[in-house]
Amino acid sequence: RWKPDRVRDISPGPDVSRVTLMGGETLATRLVVLACGTGGNLHTGLGLRKRMISEGHSLSLGFNIARADGNPFPFEAFTHYPEGFDTRVAFLTLFPIRDVMRANFFVYRSPGEVWVRRFAKEPEEMLGQSLPKLVQFTGPFRITSRLEMGPADLYRVEDHIRPGLVLLGDAYQSVCPTTGTGVSKVLTDVDVFCECVPEWLATSGMGVEKIARYYTHPRKEACDAQSLRGAEYCRRLSTESSLRWRMYREFTYLKELLVA
Repeated sequence: RWKPDRVRDISPGPDVSRVTLMGGETLATRLVVLACGTGGNLHTGLGLRKRMISEGHSLSLGFNIARADGNPFPFEAFTHYPEGFDTRVAFLTLFPIRDVMRANFFVYRSPGEVWVRRFAKEPEEMLGQSLPKLVQFTGPFRITSRLEMGPADLYRVEDHIRPGLVLLGDAYQSVCPTTGTGVSKVLTDVDVFCECVPEWLATSGMGVEKIARYYTHPRKEACDAQSLRGAEYCRRLSTESSLRWRMYREFTYLKELLVA
């Protein structure tokens, strides 16, 4: 059955797992699937620890943007890459949501930096400084909404193989949004999980030997590893200053421009 509510406590077990709701009702089930994203207190209540791989790995800045003259942009969606490495910018992507153009600006900065505080006060000026050629594609622009910020930590949960409990998506391993692997990673988790469930339900119990098969499934392991490699690669592409990386960056951005 479907029951929307907030969860207060989870008690997983090899035979029966119990979920206690905020209202005090307790539900009994064979298996609990935790897909709570990166936030919430459920990890803490279960005694699950997040092993930090890269704290403050990237920062996402979101806002609405419009042309200064009120005309529509000359494109439906658009992705713009920086020049050089000193901007610590991954890329800017523009895409429509209903009747507004939304912008997601991905940078390798910390929320407390002077650059970030200045961006919050002067977003149009700072965006122009970070991407000086942007106006050639968009025309003069203005930011029409408040700025939203979301830092991304890279982590993986440890001591996660518990009887009667499965972690999906960011509940197990986070994703850096610069990689574009978030959807594919969570869908891989769901697909692998759905592949495991019929075999699990064919016999009694939901012990750790069953649960471990999900985490060690070759497709899941490969997808998780690829997502972490992609996060490291994207950061190095935008921040490394060695000659090798500078040359590789110019080649990569040129290739993106030619494909577009």
